[in-house]
Amino acid sequence: MAMLLFVVGMANQAQAQGATGEVEVSKAILGGATTVDTGVEFTYLINYKYASTTDDGEAVTLVDMLDPSINWAAAQVVIGTTNHIASTNYNPATGQVTWTFVNPLPAGASGQLELKVRFPNGTTPPGTVANNTATMDADNADPYTSNNVAITANATCGWNTNVTGPGTAMLDTDVTYVARLDQPSPSTGNLNVIAPSTTSMTLPVGVLPGDVINTNGGTISGTGTSGDPVVVTWTVTHSVGSNYTRNLVIRYDSARFTASQAVTVAQSSNLTVVGGGTCTDSDSQGTTLQPYVPPTPAPNGSVAKSTSDSTVIPGTGEFYFSLDAHSTGNVDLNNFIITDPLPQNFIDLDPVAGRCQWAGR
Repeated sequence: MAMLLFVVGMANQAQAQGATGEVEVSKAILGGATTVDTGVEFTYLINYKYASTTDDGEAVTLVDMLDPSINWAAAQVVIGTTNHIASTNYNPATGQVTWTFVNPLPAGASGQLELKVRFPNGTTPPGTVANNTATMDADNADPYTSNNVAITANATCGWNTNVTGPGTAMLDTDVTYVARLDQPSPSTGNLNVIAPSTTSMTLPVGVLPGDVINTNGGTISGTGTSGDPVVVTWTVTHSVGSNYTRNLVIRYDSARFTASQAVTVAQSSNLTVVGGGTCTDSDSQGTTLQPYVPPTPAPNGSVAKSTSDSTVIPGTGEFYFSLDAHSTGNVDLNNFIITDPLPQNFIDLDPVAGRCQWAGR
């Protein structure tokens, strides 16, 4: 019985001596920020201390698990360090940031680490809250978890409707307008456009469905008559990172429009964004019509020549020349003639097909 009590007593004494030091860690956000626009970097401040004044810290680590709402991409997580840090590690699959301290960590050592992160722009609903703590541990100290810090994401529908087109245009020619949804500047704090969302162009009365040359995926409605103008509508889903554009090509027919007439193309947007919010916007582009002026005739042609084989044994094989004619001017070419003198020792087997044989010796 005495032997048993002695063994138990020794075990309890070893357990008590395990935690000979003390670690401490606290968290804050730089500047005391409580809100931040999505896509904008903010900084966690992590204050650490090995509180023992007599015993060094053994195998000390500090772990920070990023909130799932934070952008976990490795390029978007910037891990700071101090002279007490031996190495850092980040796992983008789990959002875990780990600092490993020098071993042993001197008694009384303290410092501040920075961790720079951001909310994903476009996919983070407004009002999203990221909570965060950090835990410090050592082989000879009990783990210590910091206070929680919270920060809220700001984001709005920042897309600007912007139709562009010519200030003047000739009758009976193709005229291009561009329906645009432009990102704000800066583009942070914006939201992706999701279904159901549309942007549309309303054309001047007199432009008929048959005058619409190319909608680039838009849907045509309306007859083009008074009270029922032609409207071209695009269904929109679009992510932040670029402007949304769709070209619309139409013609102003001289049978229904006159020179010097001023016309207006209007664009309107009804958008739904991540988080379920909606926004509307509109814009217009004025164009003054001009009489049709035929282009100055500029005939031009070119010929490209190629062969079926770059090498051939004289007298043993056929090869081909290909002549490709191109009309590159703004009018048709009449009586376009190609002359191709053959070198000596070539036999023209088929002038239509371009078959030749080298008869040289």
